[in-house]
Amino acid sequence: MKTFTDGMNRNWTLTLNVGAIRKVKATLSIDLCDLHSGEKPLVLRLANDLALLFDVIVELTRGQWEASGLTREQFEAAFDGVGVQSAADAFWGELADFFRRWKPALSALIEEIVLSLPAAVESGEPSGTVPESLASTPTSTP
Repeated sequence: MKTFTDGMNRNWTLTLNVGAIRKVKATLSIDLCDLHSGEKPLVLRLANDLALLFDVIVELTRGQWEASGLTREQFEAAFDGVGVQSAADAFWGELADFFRRWKPALSALIEEIVLSLPAAVESGEPSGTVPESLASTPTSTP
């Protein structure tokens, strides 16, 4: 469970478990357990596409912001650059933690990709390359 703060200083908790993974898959057709299949693996699409990443974060926190009486638009409008970074850090941390015991190699891969993101952004280079370890990690869906 990871907590992040939006631009209005509201705290949100992001929890990843089998139920949350199924919810994201059913709602968005995104399988968080299949991070490396396809021409451009999901893990890289999430890392490079803020709208896609936020679709997932919105789903994972839906119960909280709906209970607070917010619409999706109101929830998303509260995320400035600092809030986006806070939410992204919580997501990547929670995703790595989810796989840490079950699939340690996948957890390490997520951390490797996340650590490489700031360097790619600072250098201006696209971070669309797949680490060699990505191809050797087996997939499995809950």
